[in-house]
Order: sequence, then structure tokens, then C-alpha cells
Amino acid sequence: MMYHENERPFACKICNKRFVTSSALNTHMKRHIGDRPYQCIVCDKTFVTNIDRKLHMTIHSTKNLYSCELCPKKFKWLCRLKSHMKTHKTKL
Repeated sequence: MMYHENERPFACKICNKRFVTSSALNTHMKRHIGDRPYQCIVCDKTFVTNIDRKLHMTIHSTKNLYSCELCPKKFKWLCRLKSHMKTHKTKL
């Protein structure tokens, strides 16, 4: 099924946030009711989706660190390194 741009026909009855698909609304509703079936095996934190759990798991790993070439800082996510690099530009 195709959707028009910016069309969000499915609304949350609790917070009025709108979604493109009913499945996205269903996932959102789990946040309101506290349904968090996915658990981190390291720290026991729970998550609404498995994708959220997988993203969280990266904080427990030292693999794939992104290093700043201008200082000793390291980051787990490239977006954080890019944000950090802006701090060096303001110092110049």
C-alpha cells in the first residue's frame, strides 16, 4: 500500500502522536503500557523492540570504536564522532 507524503492516519489515543502504519502505532503503544520483552543479557535493561536492544548492546562492547584524530577520545557511534569533531572546529 502506498502512502502520500506526510500522511499519518494512525494516531495514538494517549499522546496523539501519529504514524504511517498500524504496526508502527502498535510498537509505540508498547512504550505506554510498559511492554518491554527484549532484555539485555549484560545489564538486564529491557526494551520495546529487538532493534533497540541490539543498539543498546553496543555500549557493552569495545569493538568498532571511532577515534578522533585530533584528541584521544573514542566513540562507539560515527554520529557521535562527527558531533565531537565540531567541537574542534569551534576551538580553532
